[in-house]
Amino acid sequence: MTEGETSTVVTLCLSKETLRVVEDLCALEKIDRAILLKDLIKDGFLDRVIFLYDKVKLSAGRGAEILGIPLR
Repeated sequence: MTEGETSTVVTLCLSKETLRVVEDLCALEKIDRAILLKDLIKDGFLDRVIFLYDKVKLSAGRGAEILGIPLR
């Protein structure tokens, strides 16, 4: 989160297997679960935007806008 940003709490139901994977990754990386989940979500956003761009569902400019990054 950047300065001035606010956050919202979201409840998420995970299967036992998914939670096990999350916990294993946290232990390996020695990071907090919330940080890992935020990173995974952010990576997933990027992957999804690229997927949608490949499927011609959005432009590069719109994808950059969604992700909050410069088009360059």
